Amino acid sequence: MNQQLKPTNVRFVDRLLGGGTKPVGVYGILSPTGVGKSMLACMIATDSSTGGSVFDDTTSRPTGLWVWFDFHNQGPPCRERLVSHAARISRDQVWQQDLSVEDYESSYMKMLPQVDGQVMPAAERRRRATECINRQLLLVADEPDRCHAHELATPTGIADYLFWLSQTRPIEGIVIDGVPNVWNRAADATNLSEREFLQQFVERDCRTMAKQFQCPVWVTHQISGAASSAPPTASLSHRDAARCKTFADSLDACLVMGTQSDPDSIFSIQCTKGDRNLVSRERILLKHDDVLSSIVEAKDYVEDRRNKTWKKVAGSQPLLDESEKNHIEDLLKQIR
Repeated sequence: MNQQLKPTNVRFVDRLLGGGTKPVGVYGILSPTGVGKSMLACMIATDSSTGGSVFDDTTSRPTGLWVWFDFHNQGPPCRERLVSHAARISRDQVWQQDLSVEDYESSYMKMLPQVDGQVMPAAERRRRATECINRQLLLVADEPDRCHAHELATPTGIADYLFWLSQTRPIEGIVIDGVPNVWNRAADATNLSEREFLQQFVERDCRTMAKQFQCPVWVTHQISGAASSAPPTASLSHRDAARCKTFADSLDACLVMGTQSDPDSIFSIQCTKGDRNLVSRERILLKHDDVLSSIVEAKDYVEDRRNKTWKKVAGSQPLLDESEKNHIEDLLKQIR
């Protein structure tokens, strides 16, 4: 790995980026609504800020602070999601007082930290995750009776808040989830169209933040309605950014997610823009791990070209099932 790159510690993201982000740069995530850009933003913020593990005290972690702005989700579910991901606790259990061993743990033995040959208790995992996250990551989202993140959702509001934070601690990374909400908040104060605003926000405001705080900046945005209805195996392009086809022009790299397959909800991710000497153009198949609030690689899936989706292939299972064989034989008969 290029030693000048900063790993996100999200394995498939670092693989696509060739090892991680540049120390100073702007990066994007595009996806249809509901596919997973907010979850991926959460993972990048959490894993980058904690060094990829909240359990290993020898893990190298940033000395400064990562800041995650979520402008379209409430604080409690965001925090629930990040603690579940970092602590490897079922999301349903995150805030329970008495954390008992659950059946799901047997399926995650290789992922759970061990103490004296035993799985670290869920309560201890939550304690360590919460302490580490509180030191390393600041979530800025709407909170009941407290912070109203939408009040900061303007280029000036974000920049001023980051400058204020930087007076006591360096900023190591910035994640802005919900760029359209920044436009919605700033629309009345600008003469720019939405397309012009989004492009300017990315290439001027986010680039300025990256240079000022000497860190990577991540932004998320939706892909257009037409691309959202494309088959799961369709080609991915950052040109499909909703209401702003030039959204990704000034990004250092852009990750694009495709639509989900039916019924397995598999989707692909690809780096469609970036330094050709660094990034990988491979398409990686992903799925949601709803138990641990994560996105993971989907193994043993191949493209079903006839149905334009992905299908699971067991170890020794033939690539074609009987219906597909019959379909091919019918086509051959027609040709003959």
